[in-house]
Amino acid sequence: MDNMKIRKVDFLKNIRKYSPNSYVNERLDKLVTVGLLKLNEAELETNFDNIVVILHKLFPEKFSLITYPEYPDSIRVDNTLRLDCKHSKFVNGNRIKGFRLTSLGRIAAEDTLENLNSDKAAGIVTQRSQSVIKRRNRATRAVTAI
Repeated sequence: MDNMKIRKVDFLKNIRKYSPNSYVNERLDKLVTVGLLKLNEAELETNFDNIVVILHKLFPEKFSLITYPEYPDSIRVDNTLRLDCKHSKFVNGNRIKGFRLTSLGRIAAEDTLENLNSDKAAGIVTQRSQSVIKRRNRATRAVTAI
């Protein structure tokens, strides 16, 4: 195994997930910027596969399949990258060339990290936050009703 693969495996194995309480009210595009920043800091490629894996590891409540939470939801990541992140001008790129943070995206990532690591983020979960955790989107109600 080459050095890059070993570094990637070690990095992903040792990544710490955030408490769902700390990110329940954060927008998906801002969480994506955090994932990209972490990949940049680890000097890993910011290709689609790496982004899907790191987002699922960091924020499993937001980036996992509804009925199989142990697996990442790549469609959600794809939609967030293509639509939300580009609309907010946080990210440039595509699935073929890879993605990169813009200067605005880097600022959003640093601000979001500050929020995630603050004492406020570790606080009590509100009733609204619990509702958001349980009901991620409209499809969740349909899937859980079956």
